[in-house]
Amino acid sequence: MSDTGHPIWILLFVIGLIPLATASELVAAVVSKRVRLFIASHPIAHLFWLGLTVLSILLLIPARSGLHH
Repeated sequence: MSDTGHPIWILLFVIGLIPLATASELVAAVVSKRVRLFIASHPIAHLFWLGLTVLSILLLIPARSGLHH
């Protein structure tokens, strides 16, 4: 039986999309004045999004499991 449809993989995929969305928004901000103005007009929302991005990156870093000597 394949584990590709397991809910944890779907959750990891969604968490992985958050940093990609942030990176694309930053690239768009470099080339688009409209995006820069949108970010400037909603600073709290974008700070929250940045915090969520940092949290998602930390969640995606694999943790060591078991005892290692």
